[in-house]
Amino acid sequence: MPIDSSHASSLLAAVAARLCGPAGTGEDLKAITEACEQARAAGLGADPALVAALEAAAAGADPILRESALAHVSGDLRRFARILDMVENVLDLAPLDGINQIYWSMQRQLFLTRMDAATMPDFFTARLFPFYERFLGEAARRLGLRPAPRPAGAPDTGRVVMVTNQLLSAYHQPSRDLLRQAALLQGGAGREVLILNTNMMPDRYHSPFVPPFAAAIEAQLNGEQRIAFEDQSFRLLSSVEPGLAAGKLKGFLEAVEAFDPDVVIGFGGSVLLADLLGAARPLLCIPTTTGTPVSLADIALDFGGTTPPPEGGRFARAWRPFRLGLSLRRDEGAPPASPADFGIPGDAFPCVVIGNRLDAEVGAEFLALLERLLDAAPRAVVLFAGDAGALPGRLAASRHAGRLRSLGWVER
Repeated sequence: MPIDSSHASSLLAAVAARLCGPAGTGEDLKAITEACEQARAAGLGADPALVAALEAAAAGADPILRESALAHVSGDLRRFARILDMVENVLDLAPLDGINQIYWSMQRQLFLTRMDAATMPDFFTARLFPFYERFLGEAARRLGLRPAPRPAGAPDTGRVVMVTNQLLSAYHQPSRDLLRQAALLQGGAGREVLILNTNMMPDRYHSPFVPPFAAAIEAQLNGEQRIAFEDQSFRLLSSVEPGLAAGKLKGFLEAVEAFDPDVVIGFGGSVLLADLLGAARPLLCIPTTTGTPVSLADIALDFGGTTPPPEGGRFARAWRPFRLGLSLRRDEGAPPASPADFGIPGDAFPCVVIGNRLDAEVGAEFLALLERLLDAAPRAVVLFAGDAGALPGRLAASRHAGRLRSLGWVER
């Protein structure tokens, strides 16, 4: 259904006013994002004429802010390509932290599947990956990062370095997955493991990009320490110093050279330090999400799909089938929760939906699917575990309201 013209004009004016107003703080960027989200939800981005009118109305805004807002409203990847063009024109001059902010903000939108891949099918191979390579090279040049290659013919050491952009708590699934893989390498394969927690994603806003993105950092994981996982412990080198600091990165490179691993593992995509080391040592990438990871690895494992990446070239050569085993957190000394603890009848068949973005992802289509499931399975109940504000109201409006329950945050 076409958007009402008066409503469209009101939304367009609101977004344009926000874009042409203050954008220097996180609160400013969040206000712009909210206006863009309302326009997107109303369907403004699906009308090329309205998008063109918004672009003209916001002509005086910061160009990266404007293009990121238009991308958010429309889902058009060509907007991201224009941002990359602008950044590449000043790649040797712009602050590295600002470039890093823009790159990760785009990656966040891609991860959340907010962009329409059909608008630019070759965006990953033709634009995003080449930009990442150039950005990596520029960071190495400016910061004087030259990883020392391992001498040819050097004997195996039985050591492995695992590098991550972000290590958090036992509740953070990628952190648990990394420690699980480290446990398999150290306990199962007899390899000595060193974990590097580099915190290379931006933890604050450097560039006027919407939606704004800043990564969480675990302040306690700083310096050299031992980190325990189940019945094993690992040596951890971590830095909470923000940004792409030369001292931080050089310190990590020196630690790798002293440790002398046989192989480096980049855990996740766009692990900048691991990809720098790929020029000097064998590099393996273990992705943490579906989709093709941005990685310079010699071998990139699959997250659990069944076919090689369709792009061909280096990605197809590096790809190997793999299924990452997810790891549940153990509550030491605490009895497991029972169905009765959540008021579930003993003869019920409980199904659980777990997520951090339930309000955004449990929409009408997914609820309709669950309703059909409940129609077919009279004893089934569906529980939702995770923080959610709007979800309980949506569930209450369902014809199966009594069998769709939001539990909120679940401790165990």
